[in-house]
Amino acid sequence: MKTQFWITTILATLWIASGPAHASEKEVSKDQVPKAVLEAFEKTYPNAKEVEFEQGMIEGKAVYEIEYKENGREYEILYDADGEILQKEESIDVETLPEPVAQAIIAKAYSKAALEEAEKMIK
Repeated sequence: MKTQFWITTILATLWIASGPAHASEKEVSKDQVPKAVLEAFEKTYPNAKEVEFEQGMIEGKAVYEIEYKENGREYEILYDADGEILQKEESIDVETLPEPVAQAIIAKAYSKAALEEAEKMIK
């Protein structure tokens, strides 16, 4: 069951990273992000470093992605315009992936690939 979870998580991340949700993203400045989004982010992640903002569209609605670093990890959080979290991605060490998951990706999905990075997605 855990293997299926990890495979689903990684494949979903790959799909989202290359999917239509990110096709219309554009980098924006902090003052272009809605106040509700900034307040929600800054309240929850006061120690965030190297913060970057992007705006995109999902199903015709504006969404805001905030990328940042904290405690040596990279994160991406997707908010709606009201400051509600839609999803969160956290970078994880490839070495921590269960072996069956890594092998399933390489052997079945991308036989000539090498795993260089992985993310955990939370919806």
